[in-house]
Amino acid sequence: MDEEQNYKKAMKRGIRRRLDNLYRDTPVRRNEDLNSVDYYHLLDMETLGKQVYGEEFIDWLLGRLEPNEFLFTLADKAGVVLLPSSGFGGEAHPSARVSLANLMETQYAQISAALKQLMDEYFAEYNKTKNKK
Repeated sequence: MDEEQNYKKAMKRGIRRRLDNLYRDTPVRRNEDLNSVDYYHLLDMETLGKQVYGEEFIDWLLGRLEPNEFLFTLADKAGVVLLPSSGFGGEAHPSARVSLANLMETQYAQISAALKQLMDEYFAEYNKTKNKK
């Protein structure tokens, strides 16, 4: 019996390392809840974009994106398919549910790099439309 819970502690460290890799390339600051299991994590473009680029950008982005467009573009860039958050009872919206238990650690880093690239591309497009006005 693992009375010291070494297995549980090792699993938590692994999941947290994957979560760190998921945000490695982004300027996003996430809140850490040490009591959270973090088995699934929500990548929400609305929340992430507000934090990095502001409310005006997000209003533009949400008016432009189809809900699953974010998922397909991210999958194309990262080579990893994620599930829509709407599959877990959420509304149709540019967000994805990431399992922190079943991908290779390198894949979380790929998602991070692709997420950063995608956010930068959306922001550049936003700035182009803003400068045309």
